[in-house]
Amino acid sequence: MATNSPIDLLHLPDDILLNCLARVSRLYYPTLSLVSKRLCSLVASLELYETRTLLGRTEKCLYVCLRLSSETKPRWFTLCRRSTPIPSPSPSPSPKPSPSPSCSCSPSPSHSCSPNLNPYLNLRGFISCSRPQPNHTINDEEKKTLSMGNSMVSVPTCNYYPPFGWPRGAIGSNIYMIGGYGNASYSSTLVHLMDCRTHTWQKAPSMQMARKHPLVNVLDGKIYVVKGCRNLDSSNMIEFFDPETQIWEYLPCPYADMCKRIELRSIATNRKLYLFTWEASVVYDPKENRWDVVGSLDIIFDLNYSNCSSCVIDNLIYYTYEFCTRIWWYDPERRSKGTLKGLEKLPKLPRHIRLVDYGGKLMLSWEKEEELAEKVFCCAEIELERQNEEIYGKIMWRDTVLKLSKPYDIVEVLTATV
Repeated sequence: MATNSPIDLLHLPDDILLNCLARVSRLYYPTLSLVSKRLCSLVASLELYETRTLLGRTEKCLYVCLRLSSETKPRWFTLCRRSTPIPSPSPSPSPKPSPSPSCSCSPSPSHSCSPNLNPYLNLRGFISCSRPQPNHTINDEEKKTLSMGNSMVSVPTCNYYPPFGWPRGAIGSNIYMIGGYGNASYSSTLVHLMDCRTHTWQKAPSMQMARKHPLVNVLDGKIYVVKGCRNLDSSNMIEFFDPETQIWEYLPCPYADMCKRIELRSIATNRKLYLFTWEASVVYDPKENRWDVVGSLDIIFDLNYSNCSSCVIDNLIYYTYEFCTRIWWYDPERRSKGTLKGLEKLPKLPRHIRLVDYGGKLMLSWEKEEELAEKVFCCAEIELERQNEEIYGKIMWRDTVLKLSKPYDIVEVLTATV
């Protein structure tokens, strides 16, 4: 009687093997890269990420840009998540030690990555994975914090870094750096993007108007840039970029005079662009190419505080503040808001809070100081669920993902799709 024997994947042609690998989570790629030189080359190839896109198997990846006080150029980190260990199909009574699929960037339980040990890490630009270690024994109470051992990995870019600018948004696998930042002389039309599949920078088409620190939103696959320029009027206050056509176009705004006089926040939700001002809120519907004034929304008083962080998930605006223990949500269509329930385990958030849409989940990050003036960067992934008129959050995990002895500033926290 014939028995089914396992298929030797290494005997498959490259195109079939790429199709198989594309269906596997990126968490397991470092471990797979240890199997053979051929697999190592395939998991580091751009073709694999193109196949993942075609098959709809892409994943959200968290990126953090930090500016260290002792360095002139910002440094990039990406979240290194622990994977679920793969059980052996034929366990041995005396198994030999082998590399563990412990995280998406480290093949060894020690979490110390070396390009010499794993060429995949070198090709993909991951150079280190120093997982923060507790300086004391973890007790039962601390285990309830849902720590998963996730950490941040340093991601060096493989070519030049733009001379100035600020990362302001992401579309697909590209993170965009738009305009200038800092002194008035740093206003710029330049746009750069980092391809997160290869971690390389390249120039993108320049804006039509030089801008400094503009408001940036992504709406229906286009980048909308608001304000940030001199001599602002209705014709140049807003311009948008279409990655498909690679063209920047102005978007005339009939309410520019009202928007330029006062503080402004912009958010893209419900397939519309919202411009929040103290006096009123202006909404642009790109589908109908129509502007409307919807009056002053309650949320504008919340969003305009300097220490407020917000993001949009499933057309709802989530926001919180420094030194707070709660997260709020707001529905701009129904003009209703509430507190995110079920977050009793959430600590009092100290400083530099960021909220990010993490593939439909809420990624919360913050900074705190520990002993010896050591700064740590923490993250928590929160699953969201609507129950009638309330929204509940469940903390999936919470970790200290990075420790630095040098002072630093958080430039930006965002997600890319790879």
